[in-house]
Amino acid sequence: MKAKTGLLTAILLATAVQGAQADIYRKIEDGQVIFSDHPFDGAEKIDLPPLNTVPAEVAPAQGSALDAAPAAAADYQVKILSPVDQQTYGYDQAIALQSKVEPALHHGDHRVWVLDGRPLPPGEHQIRALERGQHGVQLQIFDQHQKLLTQSSATFFIRQNSLLVHPH
Repeated sequence: MKAKTGLLTAILLATAVQGAQADIYRKIEDGQVIFSDHPFDGAEKIDLPPLNTVPAEVAPAQGSALDAAPAAAADYQVKILSPVDQQTYGYDQAIALQSKVEPALHHGDHRVWVLDGRPLPPGEHQIRALERGQHGVQLQIFDQHQKLLTQSSATFFIRQNSLLVHPH
């Protein structure tokens, strides 16, 4: 019963808080607590503490200084050339990491290759000895402040030859 009373109190208080703070009236009848925003027979007015309010933040207007990022930062076109999306490679095959980024990266901008969710070390240009199955590679372009500017991804597969199919 107390849970119902607490829930009813919360609902009534939330309703009262929606607009300006209104008067709340309470009456206890046969062990039941009754709340209302209108006075009624036998009800007493409850004095509530002042509402806590926080002023809303104003969003910056379109075209403000916050929007003034370098125009070229969003203009990179990134394409992964290798590994080829949806291509199957052999288990023992070295896969070159190749991409095309246009226009050329600006000073401070850099690329990061990510294989199966893990960044590869800088300068890593080949993938070798992956487990058989599906793999994902991403090329991410970051600015000098480590903000992700754009990315491209490809899914590829590694097959492992069976000695039963290709005996030596």
